[in-house]
Amino acid sequence: MRNRRSEMASLVVKCSGGKAAQILALVDAIYLSKKLGVDFRIVYFPYSTGTFWEFGLEELLFENELVEIKGSPGIDFSKEVTHGNHIPNFPTRRKGFSYLKAFQLLNRFGLVKWLRLLRREVVVGGSRKKLDQVTRRTRIVSGNFVPVVEDKVFLDLENRLDAKVGLNPFASKVVSSMTVIHYRLGDMRIDPVSDSTSQGSRVVNPEVFRKILSAVNFDFESDAVRVVSDEPGLAAEFLRSVGVRVKETSSEAGFWADLDTIASAKVFIGSLSQMSFLGGSLCLRNGGQVFLPGDAFGEVDIARHLEMEGFNYFEISYLDRSHVYSNRT
Repeated sequence: MRNRRSEMASLVVKCSGGKAAQILALVDAIYLSKKLGVDFRIVYFPYSTGTFWEFGLEELLFENELVEIKGSPGIDFSKEVTHGNHIPNFPTRRKGFSYLKAFQLLNRFGLVKWLRLLRREVVVGGSRKKLDQVTRRTRIVSGNFVPVVEDKVFLDLENRLDAKVGLNPFASKVVSSMTVIHYRLGDMRIDPVSDSTSQGSRVVNPEVFRKILSAVNFDFESDAVRVVSDEPGLAAEFLRSVGVRVKETSSEAGFWADLDTIASAKVFIGSLSQMSFLGGSLCLRNGGQVFLPGDAFGEVDIARHLEMEGFNYFEISYLDRSHVYSNRT
């Protein structure tokens, strides 16, 4: 009977996306667990974003915290699906009716909201206010999850990771002298925006980073930034094109090494990426100076939704498509 009561009291946390997004879901799950005095269980959806992301919380979850890795209806698995790449023939990108299109239609008419109320689900949606609306009566919490800077949460994560990967980004550390830029490229570069008539891409103009470096009195003549990126060579090329000296982080460094580099930065400048918001929260906790985008493509006021004291927000401008895509694969 005790196990049955414990299961009924558990909070189901539904998450998707890459490793950083999954960790932010775990951050929020731990925060809610400690705040409300409930256990949590993770349900992961590797296909629901339209890009396939492998499950990445193996080192961080205790036994029985992962309930299920769930597929998404309408995916054509006859074509190869690889980590970090868009899913071929994803339902919302093809003609005809699909489960996901039906869901979008229901959402447009406000019916999904009522379904969520009935099953006591709270969608965080990138809002700290929504996260704090979760109560002991809530049964399900789903993304987009937000960073939370609380020592008890990071201590829990530090203990979970322990020495499993050789270093621990969640452990508190002395701030280094490094200036670190996380320059997200990857799908932002190779995937055009939905409006085919637009000349804009979703790659941050490197002049944005240079402007912030000037504001923190960066010495362009003698100092070099450390760049973390899914394409570090190209990121370095973009930054050097605007007069920023770069020390590249090896593409072989791996996720934990990249996150540790960000966490120990004296100054960290991020991109529109869950990796930047996760890393930025760790950097802030260690006393670093953090700069993050204040909006998402002009559609979401990130600064207002996060309600995070200590983050400095900046306005993004983007490179045009011809600059980003020409002569590059």
